[in-house]
Amino acid sequence: MSRLSLSLSWQQVLAAAAGVLVVGGLGFAAARTALPSLRGSDAQPMTLDALGQRILVIAPHPDDESLAPGGLISSALADGRQVRVVVITAGDAYRRAALRLSKGRLSPAVYVELGGIRHKEVQAAVSSLGLPAADMLFLGYQDGSVNSLWDADWDYTNPHKGANGHITSPYPFAWEPDAPLCGANLAKNLEQIVRDYRPTAVVYPDPTDSHHDHWATSAFTDYALNDTGYTGLRLGYLVHHGHYPFPWLYLPTARLEPPAPLVGIGETWHSLAISDDARQAKQRAIMQYRTQNAIPDLSVFMHSFVRTNEVFATWEPVRVGRLTGDVPGADVVPTGTTILREPVESPLIPPRRGPWDVADVAVARGGGRVWVGLRPVGKLDPTMRYGVHVRLFGGDAAPERIDIAVIHEKAEALHRASNTAELGASPQVMLEGGRLWVSIPDKPFAGRARIMLQTDAEVRPGSRFRSRSLWRTVEL
Repeated sequence: MSRLSLSLSWQQVLAAAAGVLVVGGLGFAAARTALPSLRGSDAQPMTLDALGQRILVIAPHPDDESLAPGGLISSALADGRQVRVVVITAGDAYRRAALRLSKGRLSPAVYVELGGIRHKEVQAAVSSLGLPAADMLFLGYQDGSVNSLWDADWDYTNPHKGANGHITSPYPFAWEPDAPLCGANLAKNLEQIVRDYRPTAVVYPDPTDSHHDHWATSAFTDYALNDTGYTGLRLGYLVHHGHYPFPWLYLPTARLEPPAPLVGIGETWHSLAISDDARQAKQRAIMQYRTQNAIPDLSVFMHSFVRTNEVFATWEPVRVGRLTGDVPGADVVPTGTTILREPVESPLIPPRRGPWDVADVAVARGGGRVWVGLRPVGKLDPTMRYGVHVRLFGGDAAPERIDIAVIHEKAEALHRASNTAELGASPQVMLEGGRLWVSIPDKPFAGRARIMLQTDAEVRPGSRFRSRSLWRTVEL
């Protein structure tokens, strides 16, 4: 028996909502006034036919599968389509829920207990959506760790140890019992699921999601899809981005719109209408998360996803540019390069902006090298630490990675994992056209079909002033 005993009624939830009419400093009247400036352009209508017959939904935590695509799942099942849901983490490191569970006495055992409760909650939630138990796969990785698995804790010799105190999954109901908590194993799990299930559509977090578990789950999913040669529909959903969903209130008759900063950066947004039955199923699913609904502001946020529609994004295909010469020109956007644009700031509460914020990334091939040009929002500061990160796919070789750090106009290739590629020569740095250009020898790219690319910038290692560009797939 769990020490957490909660019984939430709709009256309690609505009372909590009434008590939290100010979310993030916004009153409801102010929210309505600000709404036009926060909305993106209207999303294109979408039907279930675009997704085919076998839909794979990947969620970072228990509850994400219900919040963003819950209506899609319920609608697809009611339409006779097959759906499989994969939950990456156990949701076991949410401190506020753990404190309520343990009455303020935290320990690794409390986090493991919380993971067991979250597993029961997600089982009840997907059942509320109509999903058979056999089609919910609970991987049992550590909540809060997915970005660490992606960035640094990749190898089996370097597993991640988090709040639950384990380096293998401690949950007997995990899809892979005793799964090593490292990036290579998570990638292996996802690739096996994709190969076994053969989905016609994969629905997973959008790369613009600001939560580290979400953008990293997006990166892991793209990694698995790129490595398996998947050619079906990739559909992104959003949970965390500024004041999305706007406003943070329970408004079941309102429409959901994509955030304005995410329009015009290469994403096409789509809107799926949700029937009354599917919307009610989604509400029931969200209510199963008693650990989350017990926290009033979080409960209001979760119920703000219950709208008349759900929105999803697709990305325009990107191909690497070809330089007309051996090096990029002096133009701000040199001829022959591909430009990957980044989201603009929120119009409601503009954050502090500076040279650590990436505005866009240029990528091109020429002169026997691959060139990556990072342009900051502020003035380029060569004393900052910049990074370029690449994952390589295709050909006869296994995926490899390239990680490069740049400071004081000098580039250093890092060895962060055993699958680090041999460059054959040193990366070089050039400042031109307001960009910091990093050139990488072409050798590791030979025979490859595509890459994943991301850049970052920070005032100094460990600084809170740090920016990441989005992980994007680029065809070579």
